Amino acid sequence: MLGALFLVAVQALQPGLLVPAYSYPSVDPARSDWDELAAAARVVPLIAIASPEHGPGAARNPDFVLAIAAVRAAGGEVFGYIDTDHAMRAPAAVQRDVDTWLDWYDVSGFFFDDVVADSTRRRLDYYADLHAYVKARGALTVAARVDTAPPEGWLTRPAADIFVIDLGATELPRWAASHPSRRFAAIASHVREGDMTDVVMRAAQGGLGWIYAGGHDATARLPPWFDDEVALVRTLHRPTAAVPLLPGRQGFLLAAALACAGVVAIKRKRR
Repeated sequence: MLGALFLVAVQALQPGLLVPAYSYPSVDPARSDWDELAAAARVVPLIAIASPEHGPGAARNPDFVLAIAAVRAAGGEVFGYIDTDHAMRAPAAVQRDVDTWLDWYDVSGFFFDDVVADSTRRRLDYYADLHAYVKARGALTVAARVDTAPPEGWLTRPAADIFVIDLGATELPRWAASHPSRRFAAIASHVREGDMTDVVMRAAQGGLGWIYAGGHDATARLPPWFDDEVALVRTLHRPTAAVPLLPGRQGFLLAAALACAGVVAIKRKRR
């Protein structure tokens, strides 16, 4: 028996929440969605997507300023919504929205909607150029809601940092398994309350790093089970467990194989 014991730390599923927060911050003072988002951001990774008027709007809205600041102060991220109209919007118009968001609100990234992620070079160039424009403005993240699973070149070039699919309508491509789960997200609409747990677990196990199980209209109000959804995601962020394997060469080879599969981290402990 060799003098080393190899341990593996089994990685838990650790998704975050990506929430379309399109309701007005003070629409219902007794149950403000934005208050709930700030509370959730204190216990789980959370990205809220803000959209005062289908984008940043025509003027700075003080209610959204306060709501966004509260989520950021709680540890969450807030992305500004921008419609790209299937790559038909002029790039200069999208760039103006980027600049307006940054001038008026404390956003940490952007949610590009209506993204056509096909294999045409023109559309890839369109979104890659917008991504580069955002990155030139600072340490910001770009999420793109795609209508179909994009070719891998969209990620490697890149055209976005996070690709968002509509769960049930679009499937992740096979190549996604070779990239970090945080690069992929899913929003599920029309979820029934009793199905929330199954939807979240299947999404997390399917390699999605950001998820959201919404109600009839996932972009309207938070569902009545949102607190339960936060609690479920929180339980998935449990510490990793150290599991001893065989000692010596056999243990090392098994641990190395598991590490290559992305499910464990190896730690060598001298005996």
